[in-house]
Amino acid sequence: MPKRYYAVRKGRKTGIFENWTECEESVKGYPGAEYKAFANREDAELYLKSIDQLEKYEDILSKGNQVIAYVDGSYNESLNKCAFGCVILTKEGEEQKFSSVIANNEIVSLRNVAGEIEGVKFAVKWACEKEYEKIIICHDYEGLSKWYYGEWQANSKYVKDYIEFLRSYSDFIKIEFKKVTAHSGDKYNELADLLAREALQNNPKMETGDSWITANSIEEEDFNVIIELLKEDFPELKLEKGNGLTEIVKYTLKLNEEKLVAHYYPSKRKIVVQGKPKLLFSSLLGYISEIVSPDELHKIYSTCVNLELDKNEVEREFHEVYLFNAKDKLPQKLAQTLRQAIYNLHIEGDMFDYTFIVFPALRALEGFIKYVLKGFNIVCYSNTFENIFERKNNGMYQLSKSCCSTIKNRDIISKLNKMYNFYHKNRHGLFHWSSFLKDEIDDSRVINSIDESKNLIREVLNFINEFYV
Repeated sequence: MPKRYYAVRKGRKTGIFENWTECEESVKGYPGAEYKAFANREDAELYLKSIDQLEKYEDILSKGNQVIAYVDGSYNESLNKCAFGCVILTKEGEEQKFSSVIANNEIVSLRNVAGEIEGVKFAVKWACEKEYEKIIICHDYEGLSKWYYGEWQANSKYVKDYIEFLRSYSDFIKIEFKKVTAHSGDKYNELADLLAREALQNNPKMETGDSWITANSIEEEDFNVIIELLKEDFPELKLEKGNGLTEIVKYTLKLNEEKLVAHYYPSKRKIVVQGKPKLLFSSLLGYISEIVSPDELHKIYSTCVNLELDKNEVEREFHEVYLFNAKDKLPQKLAQTLRQAIYNLHIEGDMFDYTFIVFPALRALEGFIKYVLKGFNIVCYSNTFENIFERKNNGMYQLSKSCCSTIKNRDIISKLNKMYNFYHKNRHGLFHWSSFLKDEIDDSRVINSIDESKNLIREVLNFINEFYV
């Protein structure tokens, strides 16, 4: 029988024992005994040293606004799935535990490494949302830190995106890595490993928190224009703007119960926005998507909705699946918004309200109707389409007689009428709250099904594509 070493951290007598009888005498009946068997003395000694490590961590946490995060990954070959486990230690003495299965077939080939990478990303994002100033990431796979510090070359796109993700967050939180030895008895490293393995068995659903938009090459003037457009879209929007003690410009936007915080970095031409993925967040994302390149849009989506989708797949769907008739006939800004709508078709997960997913598609439909009308020198100055579409007795809308006489094409007139009625029905009900007056009918609604959201997006894409048939 192979020799075993028994390390006792808490018992009548602590230390390393070379037989079970001595170990049992130390721990049997002892309240809260902690002990473990190892195949070699070195691992047993590491297990005992982890007590000193915990005391050291408590000292570190007491000295600043920082957290310590343990991350680990796991892979199940029979399921062909990977997962991460994460334990976050806070200065308040809390042990926050998280885990999730990674729903991305493209990265499963990295096995447990993909889980560890996603665990790091989750921990950094969590700490930043909680406004901590520093995070110490404890990990057993050395690549996590060596990639970030440039000691290892990142060859795959997934790892390059991981590095870019951390760099984008490093503007807001200091990120430090600490290598730990796997399966050495470190309490929290083993707990992170256990959480990852249990996630593959139980397939838990991650709680959704704030999302982030990080966009580069944004001029401050362009962002201020976006703010003005949001104020036009939402007259009740409240805005606070200030510089503080640095060049960074901070914007705080509030719409009913929704709040966004945006930081603009003039020297870097970068905007970072934090908030829950609701109406205001999606509206802002829609405007930003109109002024960034396709590559930048892909990076934004990789971080803001944790969607690792190949941008080439979006382009393929844009050109070959949804907009093959319209692909060469659309202005650039409109095409960008439609790309965002196609991205949203790939969002998965449980949410309280799926309304925000539809917003880019309905904005694109509004823009497309205006684009078509402009081709006939009919200019619309607001999203109400006042004096352009008229409401009939049956509640439906039709182009005004003057517009019809200008267009003179029954097929185009019919398509515009169908598009506008669809737009008005959904845009008004989904993105405007009634004033809740006593005698007013509340026609506002939310979408509680992701399938309903995606069907609405597909209808918009079909309207635009079929227009050119």
